[in-house]
Amino acid sequence: MRKIGVIVGRFQCPQLTAAHAALIEHVATKSDELIVFIGDAQTKLTFTNPLSYNVRAQMLMQYLGQNIASFWKICSIKDTKSDKVWSDSLDKRLEIIQGEDQDAEITLYGGRDSFIKYYSGKYKTMQVDLGFDHISASEIRDQVHKYLKSTPSWREGIIYASANKY
Repeated sequence: MRKIGVIVGRFQCPQLTAAHAALIEHVATKSDELIVFIGDAQTKLTFTNPLSYNVRAQMLMQYLGQNIASFWKICSIKDTKSDKVWSDSLDKRLEIIQGEDQDAEITLYGGRDSFIKYYSGKYKTMQVDLGFDHISASEIRDQVHKYLKSTPSWREGIIYASANKY
């Protein structure tokens, strides 16, 4: 039976945290295929959504390409105002991925503060505790915005962000 492991996350931090990496590695060892859905907000360049989907997908591709040997895929999932609508949308996407192989087992994995409590779809979920309760992407973003940097790449990032605000 084909096992498909699914992670849904926002990944709104400068680099993957140790908790993100541990979750990805854990799911990769449990699955024949790994699919990562990146939450995609309608509003761009906010404090809670500072990075675009493309920036976060690139960050994940760099990590997955170097560290995960199994088959993987990265997809976008649009945020909605309704958890039910969002869950239905995710289920429809997973049905397409499952395709003709109705025996394929799909499991959605999440860590602390993950999407699991909002998901009401038909697929099995599993909360994974890997001992990283002290790591928070929100806290990382809070620290990053407090300090002025003086590198050319930092200034390039500001120019990119201002040009892609809307």
